[in-house]
Amino acid sequence: MKRYLTVFIVIMAMNSTTYAQSSITLYGVMDDGLSYVKNSGGNHLLSLVDGELQPNRFGFTGKEDLGGGTSAVFTLENGFALNTGALTYAGLIFGRTAFVGLKSNSLGTLSFGRQYEFTWDNVAALSLSSQAGTYAVHPGDYDHLAGTLRVNNSVKWAGPTFRGLSLGAMYGFTDRSSASGSGRLYSFSTMYVNGGLTVAAVYTDTKSVTLNPLVQTGTPLYVGAAPGPVIAEDVRNIVVGGGYTIGAFSTRLIYTNTKIVTASGGVTMPIYEASEVFRVTPATFVTAGFWYSKLGPTQLRNATAVFDYLLSKRTDVYLTASFLQVSGKGLPQFVLQAAPSAGSSSNMAAQLGLRTRF
Repeated sequence: MKRYLTVFIVIMAMNSTTYAQSSITLYGVMDDGLSYVKNSGGNHLLSLVDGELQPNRFGFTGKEDLGGGTSAVFTLENGFALNTGALTYAGLIFGRTAFVGLKSNSLGTLSFGRQYEFTWDNVAALSLSSQAGTYAVHPGDYDHLAGTLRVNNSVKWAGPTFRGLSLGAMYGFTDRSSASGSGRLYSFSTMYVNGGLTVAAVYTDTKSVTLNPLVQTGTPLYVGAAPGPVIAEDVRNIVVGGGYTIGAFSTRLIYTNTKIVTASGGVTMPIYEASEVFRVTPATFVTAGFWYSKLGPTQLRNATAVFDYLLSKRTDVYLTASFLQVSGKGLPQFVLQAAPSAGSSSNMAAQLGLRTRF
């Protein structure tokens, strides 16, 4: 696999160099830093964690003009662990995205392949985790704002923008990977952008999703739920987000509602989030936010702050700090935490990191 990947990169690089008019672009993100978690398996944990603010990736995106306002487009995006060089996303060579499609100025974009649904496209950029990274992600990322839902075998239409308004629809066929459910998926979106105002709403319904609540969220789905993985017959997500930027201030509000249906019944997880991004100087940004969630017998609260300083247009250093508190049956466990928290109703995590983009 590594040999094929190397050959592919060389061919793409040669292609971009040989044909100056080509629209093929190589891009990527590299993010690494020193992380501290107060309660990981009952102990303090100091470690090197890559991809905390943004997952590491590289990708290729291309566009060919077909005439008449229509273009052929594609994106291939890989995910990798910077500290080990290993492929992420179950070792898939292009585990983040892989799709091809047609884009029309008047009809929108129709694409096919492994793709994000519209929560990532239209609402994720307004979320606290988009600024603060992993430690600000909602429980289990069951509302998909952190982009963990990628849909195999999918057809997606993103409509054109008319007076700031755009619509979208997506269908995922059956027999997809368990990361996105093995049954069918459909998703609908509407988005409105006017100056500094952005408002978006998404509805996504996924069948046959494998969840592991105690590992992913630190709390059971409901009182008396058995530990271990569970097959959710249906996961229905409503995501609504809005943001307004004026001057140096950007205010964001998000509400998500996730309905999880299992053979033993159903549970609803609402989440309320507010955050503020303040541009102190052209190179300095400060973000602070808070979210509240209730999942089964547990209430979760997260407060996060981020200091981000641009060394250049592509490279920045950052410091994040997150505080997580729970009440009820759950444990204060951050998403993707190395080991479950224990013996406390609160937890804290921080990261000092360096990120560069190309």
